[in-house]
Amino acid sequence: MLKLRNILFLSSAALGIGAVVSLSSGLGQLALKLHTSSTLLIGVIIGLVWFAGVILPPIIGTLSDNTRTRYGRRIPYLAIFIPLTGVMLLFISFFVATNTVEVSSAGSNADYFAKVTSAAPNEEGGYTLNLSLGSHEDRNIKQMQISLNQSFKGAEWESYSSTKTLSVSSYEQGQAVYAKFRIYTGFAPGWAMPLLIVGIILASIFYNIWNAPYWALMPDITIPEERGKASGAMQAFNIVGTIVAMGASGALWDVNPAYAFYVLTLLVLVSGGITVFGMNERKLIEKKGVAVEKVGKVTLREAIKDFFGAREFAKFVLVGNFWWFSMGTFSTFFVLYVTDYLKVAEGTSLILMGMFTIFMVIAAALLGIYADKIGNKKIVLSIGLLVGVCSMPIAWFITQTVYVFPIMIFVGITFGAVTVCNYAIQTDLVPMGKEGELLGVSNIFMALPMMLASFIVGAIITALANDYRVIWIIGPLSLLIALILVQRVDTTPVHK
Repeated sequence: MLKLRNILFLSSAALGIGAVVSLSSGLGQLALKLHTSSTLLIGVIIGLVWFAGVILPPIIGTLSDNTRTRYGRRIPYLAIFIPLTGVMLLFISFFVATNTVEVSSAGSNADYFAKVTSAAPNEEGGYTLNLSLGSHEDRNIKQMQISLNQSFKGAEWESYSSTKTLSVSSYEQGQAVYAKFRIYTGFAPGWAMPLLIVGIILASIFYNIWNAPYWALMPDITIPEERGKASGAMQAFNIVGTIVAMGASGALWDVNPAYAFYVLTLLVLVSGGITVFGMNERKLIEKKGVAVEKVGKVTLREAIKDFFGAREFAKFVLVGNFWWFSMGTFSTFFVLYVTDYLKVAEGTSLILMGMFTIFMVIAAALLGIYADKIGNKKIVLSIGLLVGVCSMPIAWFITQTVYVFPIMIFVGITFGAVTVCNYAIQTDLVPMGKEGELLGVSNIFMALPMMLASFIVGAIITALANDYRVIWIIGPLSLLIALILVQRVDTTPVHK
C-alpha cells in the first residue's frame, strides 16, 4: 500500500498545476490587457494556450509510456519541464511590471500632471471637464484612473489617453481633479507585447509537457484499491493551488501585476520540487511487483483506434465537447466581463474567479456524494447542466456586482456537476486495461472546445463592440445542446 507520505509527495505538484491553470482563467487575460484592448487578440492567445493542451498531452503521454530511464518513465519530464515552466512565469513578470503614481490638478509633480483645461455646464445639469493628462518625460503610461475624490471611489482603470472629458454632477472652480497613472516598468517596452505572448505560450507548452506524465504517474505507482484516495488528494491539491493563486494574485495585482507572477513561480517550483525529489518512481513501481522494463508499450495510433472502438465512451466524450465549450467561454472571458462591463477592479475580479472555484469545489463534493448515493451519475450531470441552462441567461440583465454572486453559485453547481461526473462516467465506460491510453486521448476533446471557445467567442465579442454579456447566451446554449445529446448515451458501467 502507498504510504500517506508518498501520497502527499505525489499530490504536491498539483498545487503548481492549479497555479498555472489560473494563467488561462484570468491572469493571462489581465496581463495581455495591459498591452492591448483587443478582445479578439486576447481570445486568440488564450486559444493558443488551450491548443497546446490539445496537441501535447496525448503525444507526451504516449512518449512517456515508452520512456525508460534510471529515474523512471514520468519523473524525468517533471524534473526538466517544471523548472522551465517556473522560468517562463518569471519571464512573464518582466513584461507586466508596473508602478502607480498619483497626482492632482492642484499639485502636479515634476514628472506627471493632471490639468483642467476648461469646465462648462452641460445639458444634464452637471459639468463637463476637459482634462490634459500625462508626463513631462517619456514614460510608458499603460492605464489611468480619474476622480474628483482622493479615494478614487467608483473610478475604474482605463486605457491611458493624454486628453479626457469627464462628466460630473457638481464642480467648483479650481476644485482638484485626481489622477492615478499605472506606469510600465518592465523590460523592453517596445517589445513587451510580443515577448509577453511568447512567455504565455511557452509557459503553456512546458506545463503541458510535464502535466500529462504527472497524471500518468498515479496509476503507475498505485494499486486499484488506493487510486481513489490518491486521485482525490491530487484533485484537492490542484483546486487549492488555483484558489491560492487567484486569491494571492487578486490581492497583489493592483499593487504590481508582476507580484502575481512571482507567487505563481514560487508555487510551481516549490510544489513541483517536492514531488520530483520526494518520489522514487522506480522503487514504488517495483514495490507493486512490476519491472519497469516490462511495462507494456502503446502507440498513439493504437490509442486512437481503441478510443473509437469503445462506442459509448467515445459518444460521451464527444458530447462533452459542448460543456467544455461553455466552460471555455466562461473561464476565458468572465474576468474581462467583470472588469469591463461591471467595472470591478482587476484584483477584485481575480478574487471573484477564485470564489467561483470555491463554489465549484463545494458543489462537486456534495454532488459526488449524492451521485454515489443514488447510483446514477448521468442524472446528477443532467441536473447540473439544466441549472446552468436556466440560470446563466439571467446574468444578461445584471448591472451591479452584488447580483453576480447568485449566478456564480449556480454556475458553480453546473461545472461542479461536470467536473465530478465527467471523469467518473468516463471511468465507468472505459474498457478494462485501456484506462491510461483512452483517458489520455479524451483529454483532446476537453482542451479542443475550450480552445475554440477562446477563438470563436472572442471574435463574436469583438464584433459586438466588446459586449461581454454574450457569454451568458453562448454558454447556456452550448450546455443545452450537451443536455439533449447526453440523454442518448448509455452510461451503464461496462464492467463491475
